[in-house]
Amino acid sequence: MSWEKLAQNRIEEAIASSEFEDLPGRNQPLNLDAYFALPPTERAGAALEAAHEQTTGPKEKARLSAQLQEKRVTCTRAMERRRRESAI
Repeated sequence: MSWEKLAQNRIEEAIASSEFEDLPGRNQPLNLDAYFALPPTERAGAALEAAHEQTTGPKEKARLSAQLQEKRVTCTRAMERRRRESAI
């Protein structure tokens, strides 16, 4: 079972047992200003991940897997660069 599936199962269990009922900010809009202030290379590839999950064709799945891996590497490198720059 994939990590994503394990995480999704745990989230569903927590929802079912009302573990998220008392979270701060519940039913409030998310402030995504900080997210959109990041360069595109550092943003999560959510749309790409969603497309990968929904794709069933092996060739398309492989193509999306390669793109997703490239996006993850690019993001990791950018985050590491920012971490080093902020430590100076």
